[in-house]
Amino acid sequence: MGIVAVWGPPNSGKTTLTIDLAHALTRYGRSVCLISPEPYGELGARLGMNIPPERSLLNISKGEGALEQSALRLSELLFLLSAGSVQDAFGEEPGSAAARRLLERAEASFDLVLTDCTAAMDNAVSAWALKLAKRVVLLSGCRSASGTWYASCGRAMENLGGKAVPVCLEVSPAMDYPSLLKLENMTPAVWVPHYPNAEEAQGEKKTLYESGGRLGRAYTESIDALCAILLEEGGEEA
Repeated sequence: MGIVAVWGPPNSGKTTLTIDLAHALTRYGRSVCLISPEPYGELGARLGMNIPPERSLLNISKGEGALEQSALRLSELLFLLSAGSVQDAFGEEPGSAAARRLLERAEASFDLVLTDCTAAMDNAVSAWALKLAKRVVLLSGCRSASGTWYASCGRAMENLGGKAVPVCLEVSPAMDYPSLLKLENMTPAVWVPHYPNAEEAQGEKKTLYESGGRLGRAYTESIDALCAILLEEGGEEA
């Protein structure tokens, strides 16, 4: 399948979706490498992982070869590349050439590379992930300012071409999503229902995927629908 970038406005639920999508894709037997371009490693923090400096994204980006032994292993099929957990890791970010090389190495090492892209375009790993990705999961947002973000990223949106998979992730139950989607000129391929206190629940369970109850089933079905699109585009069976 290759590289999948998850992108959208600030506070649109990118990290929540990236974590659950990664867990879901491993259920389909795919090896997945989660990459957090953020210089403070939000993915690692949300997953409760202590990442030593030698296993950080910055240090690993300086190496060569396959990444299965270098990335932090979360489960049999799930791996993580993120900033180190120490305080001075807040400034970690590979340069452009190193970022591209890292993503190409990851693509060669794993079935899927899932990148939790930054909202801003000033991060080398995010920029290269968007450029190299086979598909870009594009989130709608959760506030009216998301429309401004879409307008400001117009040229980048055009460059995505047909790679974009529009997704409405209901982050807030108070948001008028139909109006927001109209403002953004977006028609979602997948609509992910609101999951109350998603970050807290995810911290306890690691993933909301395959949660119980009617809400959990509806949420899981939406993630499965997104998996089906991504795997189909890669010429694979879900």
